Amino acid sequence: INAEYMGENRDASTCVACGTPSPHRNTSAGLVGHPLLLRSQARQLQRELWEALQRGVLSENQHTQLAAHCQATLKHDEQLNSVTQLHTQPPFSLDGIALETVTKKWFDWKTKTWLQSPVKVQLDWNRPLAEGSLRVALRMTEHRTGSNSAAACESASDGSDRRVSASTGYCVAKFHKAEFFNGLQQYEDDVEMQEHCKAIADAFNATDPPKRIAFLNAWLVVRNVSDGVPEHQQVLGAEEYIDPTHYVKHNNNYGFVPAVRRNTPQAFSHFSWEWTKHRLMVVDIQGVGDVYTDPQIHTADGRGFGFGNHGADGIAKFLATHRCNAICSHLQLPSIQPAPDAGTVGILSAGLPPPCFRISDHIGDLSPVHNSANLQELSLLSTGMEEFNLLASYFVRYDADADGLLSTEEIISLLVEAKVPFNRETVQHLLSGLQTTATRGISFKRFLIWFKGAE
Repeated sequence: INAEYMGENRDASTCVACGTPSPHRNTSAGLVGHPLLLRSQARQLQRELWEALQRGVLSENQHTQLAAHCQATLKHDEQLNSVTQLHTQPPFSLDGIALETVTKKWFDWKTKTWLQSPVKVQLDWNRPLAEGSLRVALRMTEHRTGSNSAAACESASDGSDRRVSASTGYCVAKFHKAEFFNGLQQYEDDVEMQEHCKAIADAFNATDPPKRIAFLNAWLVVRNVSDGVPEHQQVLGAEEYIDPTHYVKHNNNYGFVPAVRRNTPQAFSHFSWEWTKHRLMVVDIQGVGDVYTDPQIHTADGRGFGFGNHGADGIAKFLATHRCNAICSHLQLPSIQPAPDAGTVGILSAGLPPPCFRISDHIGDLSPVHNSANLQELSLLSTGMEEFNLLASYFVRYDADADGLLSTEEIISLLVEAKVPFNRETVQHLLSGLQTTATRGISFKRFLIWFKGAE
């Protein structure tokens, strides 16, 4: 069998693919029990294993064991295609609880806008699912007719809500306790942060890792009540329900990692740091299997993404406790700490370098209007509202025809007035690449990204 599909795991108690205890090892044949497989190669290996069995190269026992791992790889991929497969039976019943019409708000990642629609839900206020020092979690069901529901966060091209085909979605709704409630914005920040993490997870999955990952879909529930209902219970953050008995926290936002650590979650945090060119890091990885929720983002400048963003300090804490593993090697990430000897894993050397991180994909359409920018998006540009407002004023001043575009010469005049030192020829060359062939103009968003050196 082509050694490309196998690895030698010197530590028989640990799986080199996922880092968890693995009893699968055929020491007599010298074959690893959990080969690192790319999904595109799993089916090919199934055919090769069958041919090897026919030629007598493998015994029936060896073929059975290795073929089972191929099938497990394919099954794992199928499970990540739909989070709703995490539970095949209704996880709970809210019979007897009245339906309540609420407004559901979700963030459309492609357009960077908030959308909303009315929906009927049941909320179990009498039996909280869990309670922490900051928040309370409730069981919730969402009821929709037709093909729309809340369990998937992909918006259709027309902006409508396409969430799952089932008429009932089983969810968890969380609200902050009164003393920690700061209004709607803190809930919106959490949802937008999870959407940022989903985009980075897509980039992670594009490298064909041994195990793909996903983040739960998250949205807001705004109750249409006011009389007699405390303000902190009028807005809730919602997400799909996952079995809390299988919930695992893989790291936190201040350097914690469990004694038994899985490779994939830790490698994803490392990947997020490298893929974003050291602008941000996704931590607080937790969930069921490789379906995560409730993450935290640290930014290099400490701006945006809520109170859990510990900035450079939080990033340093992760780097201090991280140990590069086989998945980090597969992703060809720069080594932070000497990796433990995971043996010779041939498939790891076939990893692709992380794709280019484009700031423009992670921020919406910035307009040169004072105080109109999202603080989280500004944090990705390593700037703040004061500098944003100043540059917006300059941009509007030179946009004589108010079409939202400036020519190269107008941009250069702006830089002169702003007393920004520059080499005219170099700036002219750089800006010429930002102009579109249709309009021959530079938008405020493109100018701001270029000015901050983000792309």
